[in-house]
Amino acid sequence: SCRILRIRGCSADAFFELVREFASEDLLYKIPSKHWPQGVAAKWPLKTYEAALLSTNLVNETKAKLRDWASLEDAERANFIEAFAQFWEKAGFPYHVPRPEELLTLSRLEASSVIQSGTIKARQVGQAICQGISRHIWAAHSYDSSSPLELFASKLRDLIEYCLKMGQVPNAANLRSALRFWRHNGVYNFRPSAAKALVDRYCRPGGVVFDPCAGYGGRLLGTLMSSAKATYVACEPLVESYKALGRLTEWISSYVSGVEYRVKLINQPAEEAQFPEDADVVLTSPPYWKREVYGDENTQSAVRYSTYEQWLTEFWLTTLKKAILALRPSGWLLLNVDNFSLNKRDYLLIQDTIKIVQSLGLGKYETLKYDMSGEGQGEVVLCWAKHVSAEVFSESYTDGVRLPTCSVCGKTKALKELFLGICDGCQTLPPTVTCEGCDVEFAQTWKGKRFHSEACYAQYRRRLSREQNPIKKGRTFTCKNCSSTWSTEKPGNFTICPTCREAKKAAIRRKVCAYRNCGIEFTDLSLKNSSKYCCPEHRRREKLFRSGIAQDGSYFRDSKPVNGGSRSAKR
Repeated sequence: SCRILRIRGCSADAFFELVREFASEDLLYKIPSKHWPQGVAAKWPLKTYEAALLSTNLVNETKAKLRDWASLEDAERANFIEAFAQFWEKAGFPYHVPRPEELLTLSRLEASSVIQSGTIKARQVGQAICQGISRHIWAAHSYDSSSPLELFASKLRDLIEYCLKMGQVPNAANLRSALRFWRHNGVYNFRPSAAKALVDRYCRPGGVVFDPCAGYGGRLLGTLMSSAKATYVACEPLVESYKALGRLTEWISSYVSGVEYRVKLINQPAEEAQFPEDADVVLTSPPYWKREVYGDENTQSAVRYSTYEQWLTEFWLTTLKKAILALRPSGWLLLNVDNFSLNKRDYLLIQDTIKIVQSLGLGKYETLKYDMSGEGQGEVVLCWAKHVSAEVFSESYTDGVRLPTCSVCGKTKALKELFLGICDGCQTLPPTVTCEGCDVEFAQTWKGKRFHSEACYAQYRRRLSREQNPIKKGRTFTCKNCSSTWSTEKPGNFTICPTCREAKKAAIRRKVCAYRNCGIEFTDLSLKNSSKYCCPEHRRREKLFRSGIAQDGSYFRDSKPVNGGSRSAKR
């Protein structure tokens, strides 16, 4: 049945016949192909292949030699390296090829399979799409290293040798991995699977997701493929990234109809752009100052702000302040941040971000670990829910770093002395009471509040019901046959007392012996209640009579055995 169209079919075939004329392209995967409208074909290819494929002979020959790579002669190893180098010099850089089949996989990805036990698992689905369209990601690099594009041009043979030493054929995928992990020189794109899971978890259906630092499209793709069908609004100052995000939206819209109307891109720095109003979720991952170099345009925060303190106050603080104001009450602020080091100096961006956000009025937060596939990275996603009082800010700073202050009196206070941005002297804190459901202390925000959640109230009602109507250990029943009463603790509803039940079972087993010369009544004690004779001797004699061997009782030595006497021999 379909509650939206108010259609109900008596069978699956009848139902799909009714709804197929209403099905859009992005819903065809839910309908069997035999029920698709006439002239409609699937846009999802079964498999997308790399643009440059190595020859089968070279791959097979290399695989045969990889096990003994260390024992090969230098000349033989050099021949393999040169063969692969000539191929890739001719084919060019091994860019990703966007895979349309990943859209289907991403749309069916459940948030519970990505966010597990407080960790956002490393699900890489969708990365090929983003990196295949935003190809300039390979021109970005860490602050003290070369970009993957520069490495491909200058150290191609070293990269191929690195792959072969690791026991891998230097195909497109393995070569990209080697380029990225060579001294960790590459930059990372926020995983679309993580963005989809976060939007599914924190955004209401049809809501607005705002991203002050759009990047290479991971959050755009995840938002568009989310179950919430949210609108994505983002700022991206880098012109090349801004154009790539437009191409990514256009590419997705060729497979999923209607997504182009759910994207709005702003080609301005976040600290200068006008943020949307009433955003449901602010989801972003800021540039870590000068840790990674994305471009040399003046709009880049690393170019604009020469010191970390200046970047923290003029870029990050300004962006967060505008982002919190853009959030509607009960909206969520989701920040992917990490601590980093530059020139042997540690920068605690995680701790600085927490201080800034809490000083802006948001208090308690949830921390999700952002899994980086076992590389030892410490990235996290910090999650805050916005309260109404968070829209009032103080304006005091010390040494370029914002300190927590009371939003009413303006005095600097420790974080533990503030509640929703207001100190103890400027507000009357709600009394602390004990929850009647789980016995946990909580702040009583309104008079008469007895439970700190609906689950605790439900637990309390169940406990009260059990106390008022305790389960009886012994229950009394009346027999419908003899009208006697008896008590039992066994589960179930009984209508016959144990005595009548045993009598009924015994009556079923009371039989008359089928031996022609017996006819006495006996109790059948066989396992399946299948015996017809009172003893085995009578059964044997009856068989002799029926077979014609015995004509009368004179055939037996004991013509009349009493009550199934012992077996008697033939005469």
